[in-house]
Amino acid sequence: MNVTDFKLGHWSHPEKTTGCTVLLAPDLVPAAVDVRGGAPGTRETDLLGPGRMLRRLDAVLLTGGSAFGLGAADGVMRWLKEQGRGFPTAAIPVPIVAGAVIFDLLPGNAVWPEGQHGYAAASSAEQQFVGGVVGAGCGASVSKIAGREQAMKSGIGLAQVETPSGTVTAIFVNNAFGDVFDPDSGTFLTTPGNNGASSQSIAMSSSTSSGSGENTVIGVVLVHRPLDANALHRIAASAQAGVAQTIRPAHTLFDGDTVFALSTGDATGSPAEVFQLSIGAQQAASQAILNSIHDTD
Repeated sequence: MNVTDFKLGHWSHPEKTTGCTVLLAPDLVPAAVDVRGGAPGTRETDLLGPGRMLRRLDAVLLTGGSAFGLGAADGVMRWLKEQGRGFPTAAIPVPIVAGAVIFDLLPGNAVWPEGQHGYAAASSAEQQFVGGVVGAGCGASVSKIAGREQAMKSGIGLAQVETPSGTVTAIFVNNAFGDVFDPDSGTFLTTPGNNGASSQSIAMSSSTSSGSGENTVIGVVLVHRPLDANALHRIAASAQAGVAQTIRPAHTLFDGDTVFALSTGDATGSPAEVFQLSIGAQQAASQAILNSIHDTD
């Protein structure tokens, strides 16, 4: 997938057990975030909320390694500093890097991305977007209600939707507790291996809390036009509706579902434009999640 304004880079562990992905904005651009899961692991999300001064980002880090992986953002900041990027201060520009994590730590072999890996992902970023089992998607899996041994492999899914008001691109790392559901066909594409029973039906008939806090769908929605942070907040929320369409169940106590939204610059969109872009974000998020399990070969 070719994108003309943003760049995407990955670092993958040699054993493909974890990794990190960096989305580079063309500048310090408007941004927003929507956090729905009950177990999020995030960085610099508070500054994106309504009423905050900045509400802008230079980059987004999507990473494995649970909270340990957030340290990879230090390397992203270092790379951005070398480019002279960041929020201007009297001393030096300070790069603004938000992030979110998935849990992919393995018992007996717990490894995670660190600063040098975030630097590597940022320095390799390019306008040709690549998904699949790469970067933050290396250690991702879905349908984990019956335990990791019953889970199915997933990764990073990409999708792009054209609307009358602009193009929307979605990048999602799918490490969900629940199953992947295709809303068009009305069928589950993944199940936890319990004779075809869905995670929802298993959860409703048992007291399981398998994998609590070890699951998440994280992603970034890009609006390829100028748009202010207030509109992006609505677009991030709409993208979460796309998550709920395709992950059953979604936004559970055990998930850390987090979606960032970025545009290319600051501008006020009309209600009709924001409405159309929000629909595009929902569709792109849904399709990216479906693609996250199709592109795992």
